[in-house]
Amino acid sequence: SKLPQQPARGGERGSDPRTRAPMAALLALLVASLLALCAASGALRGRPAAARKLQQKEAWWMPPKPADLSCLMYYPAGCFTIRNKDTCLWSKDGRDKVAWNGLKIYAEPCVWCGGKRCTNNNTNLCEPYDFLYHGEGVGFHSFANTLDFEVSKCSGTRPVPISVPKVKPVGCSAYTACASQGLQGSCCPTADNMMLACCASPLTESALTALPAADDKAVAVGATLAAAPALGAPVAPSPAELPSAVPPSHENDTWWQTPQPTSQAATDCLMDHWFGCPVIISREVCLGSRDGRLNKTYHGLKIRGQPCVWC
Repeated sequence: SKLPQQPARGGERGSDPRTRAPMAALLALLVASLLALCAASGALRGRPAAARKLQQKEAWWMPPKPADLSCLMYYPAGCFTIRNKDTCLWSKDGRDKVAWNGLKIYAEPCVWCGGKRCTNNNTNLCEPYDFLYHGEGVGFHSFANTLDFEVSKCSGTRPVPISVPKVKPVGCSAYTACASQGLQGSCCPTADNMMLACCASPLTESALTALPAADDKAVAVGATLAAAPALGAPVAPSPAELPSAVPPSHENDTWWQTPQPTSQAATDCLMDHWFGCPVIISREVCLGSRDGRLNKTYHGLKIRGQPCVWC
């Protein structure tokens, strides 16, 4: 008589055609997912993280792109390799790469970034126009410099540099938008190209005409200026005001100093600071102390017992 058939073991059970097909399909799906992930990683390798979002921005503040580029020379190595202003402004990109990530490269006029690096991704001083104009968030993270960009247009057979116009402001609306500088309100360019937040909200034209010049030392970075009253004609100081306003005529290079206490009683209330005035970083501690170090003098200058001066 025949013995009863034993059930298939675990290894033999896997050879059943009914289980082989689902396993093969699952394996194929896993392989396809891994290949797609590797391809995506390779495509983004070396590009900024912001490029993955593909949020293209326009650098609207740049000089306009010239229509006539016929006088510019092709630079075979590409604008990004140029380190000289004249060469940059005489050139257009001559690489055989028509575009990169949707940004035009070939035949784009080179832009000189004022002798400073153009973007935060590298130290390039010169880049092709469309790469800069449309490239923030796609070809690079952000601009390192947004001032003094220049590009050339052709005037006959010679390139003529054009830059962002430095117009004299006539009101808040004439200033560069603060958003491009990371500030709020409207911006006033100073003589050294620093940007000051001149107004958190628009001022009237009459109020603006009464404000001091943008590079006035009284205007602090980030300061918010209120509407100023009309200044009117300057008024000469009276003789009584002059001694406190100008140095004396005789030779005295300490006229600007606060008078030193002369009596012992005037400094008795001060604390002797054992480590000396130079180590103090608090205004209140400084003005409540006198130097308590052991050395009485240093190169003929009094030290011990001298009241501390807050600068």
